[in-house]
Amino acid sequence: MKSFSQKTKEPLINIENASLCCMRAELFGMLLFAGNITGSSFKIVTESPMAAEKFCSLLKGLFDFSGQVKKDGKFYSVFCNEMGIVAKCLYSLRLCENNIKFRITPEVVEKDCCKKAFLRGAFLGGGTVIDPNKNYNMEFLTRYELLTDDFLNFLKELGFDLKKVRRKGSWVVYVKNSETICDMLSYLGATASYMEYVNIKIEREVRNDFVRISNSEIANMDKVFTASAEHIKAISLIDEKIGLSEIPEDLSEIAKLRLQNRDLSLEKLGKLLNPPLSKSGVNHRMKRLLKMAENL
Repeated sequence: MKSFSQKTKEPLINIENASLCCMRAELFGMLLFAGNITGSSFKIVTESPMAAEKFCSLLKGLFDFSGQVKKDGKFYSVFCNEMGIVAKCLYSLRLCENNIKFRITPEVVEKDCCKKAFLRGAFLGGGTVIDPNKNYNMEFLTRYELLTDDFLNFLKELGFDLKKVRRKGSWVVYVKNSETICDMLSYLGATASYMEYVNIKIEREVRNDFVRISNSEIANMDKVFTASAEHIKAISLIDEKIGLSEIPEDLSEIAKLRLQNRDLSLEKLGKLLNPPLSKSGVNHRMKRLLKMAENL
């Protein structure tokens, strides 16, 4: 069964770039987050055969290089050590052949369309989004701290506020805010996943609201029953020792009403009086009855 992350990536893989600059930006995102680059070769490794094929497609479109996808266990890789192609790739991505650093080259992501393509490539290469039924979490994994900081700044410029954490020798850029995740899915062009995420989010919020309200109502009913039991005990004692007809009329009235309506709140009890009495008024009379019972 495909994960939510896999279902999110598949339609993104099928998005066609409108220009060479966007193809370059998407390739760059995949290389930075799923690859390794040297002065003489480059390689990406991914768990998605479709992502590996997409990388090959980008290489073909940009450099007329027909890459081959190789399977190794659960991973798929694409490798190139043809010097001419490697040199073209490094030049295209504005990377220095003798001192390659995994950083985001500003020139490659200068245009708005290229920013979107780059983020899509980064997500295909090292991103994942958790099923919202389980948890709200989206993250990007990388081995390089400088790239992590570059990426955080890049996302901030797009209006996305993410954080970073060190995990098992790697860096993770992550967000647990459901609104931000929805916005990022929409920005990436993952329309189906965005709609599913929103619907699940709404269902969870409604369900949580229902549980919260139910718990609140249960807690209120517990208070009502506890208070009612205390009132009835006092009223029964007064009736036994004195008689309800022998106490002040206002107290006798509320005492008899309480005995007849043991499960009502003070507010609802007050509405049965003629004229109606407020909750605080009923509470005042009940306190007088409790005090009277204490003195017996």
